[in-house]
Amino acid sequence: MSESDKAYIDGRLVQWGERWDWTPQNKKPRFAKRSHSGIATAFTLYWAARPPAAMTPEKARRSIHAFVRNTPQVLLKVTGGGKGLSHVMAHLSYISRNGQLPLEDENGELHQNKDGLESAHDLWAYGYATMPEDSQQREAINIVLSMPEGTDERAVRDAARAFAQDFFGANYQYVFVQHTFETDPDPEPSRNPHVHLAVKVRGKDGTRLSPKKADLAEWREAFAQHLRDRGVEAVTSKRKTRFKRDKGQSQALRQLRERHHQGRGALPLHDENPQTRPAVSAKAKQEVQQLVKDYMEIASVLGNSPEREERVLAIDLAKETFLAAPREGMVKARPGPERGRGR
Repeated sequence: MSESDKAYIDGRLVQWGERWDWTPQNKKPRFAKRSHSGIATAFTLYWAARPPAAMTPEKARRSIHAFVRNTPQVLLKVTGGGKGLSHVMAHLSYISRNGQLPLEDENGELHQNKDGLESAHDLWAYGYATMPEDSQQREAINIVLSMPEGTDERAVRDAARAFAQDFFGANYQYVFVQHTFETDPDPEPSRNPHVHLAVKVRGKDGTRLSPKKADLAEWREAFAQHLRDRGVEAVTSKRKTRFKRDKGQSQALRQLRERHHQGRGALPLHDENPQTRPAVSAKAKQEVQQLVKDYMEIASVLGNSPEREERVLAIDLAKETFLAAPREGMVKARPGPERGRGR
């Protein structure tokens, strides 16, 4: 492949990737909250001013391969956080199954059984910054990192450990524990190997951890990369790039609907307003049609590549798009040769 051909194909892939599968890490400069002393560590300054992540041809290709091959998707979710030490310790007791499973901290030390929970209590109560028993603000965040059933359990644990060390080890206290179908003493254990990670929000330098949507996207990609480094196929492509339009409803919304059906409350506002549904449906349909059009254009670009591997990927992409896209999205979905790029 000539340099000009490669530059053209790479440029089209980046153009597509930035449109559909890229979350900018920073639209505006980020400023970390400092302690009253006004001192910020080098880590804090890096965290506050790190540059945005860039889309690359390799990342775009990986996203296309993931769609074609149905590569397992990384799950990273913030599930809440404790307000005060009593709430935090209740969560640590729960994820460790009352000390039956070992909690591993940022120093690699294990805390198990009753004595282990007590030592974790003391470390979180007095380490770095004191944590009150009760608080009006969040004192820890709880994160779940998970992969589908059949994923190498050791790789999931090691990737989670590396991820936690990369993002929190220099400034924040944390503990994590892995749950597997074989080791979890819960009566109904999950078959998906996953890790519960709890991070103390107040750091050594007094800054408070407050992740935003872009941070979560960055964390997911980092966790996926650590899995790939350990031989596990994992990606973080967005639902809409896989034609997944039906998102799981939140627990709060589900409970509101259940209460309404039991005659104990009104429907959620979104359900009461029929005007919102046609607009949402129309927007979703337009997104599907645009994605189909983009995939067909990408298939055309790759299909004109002199590299056999990319021509095969083009055929697979067109086939998978036809199978996965809703029927209304197949309008204007005919691939054609690139003008001036025919072979």
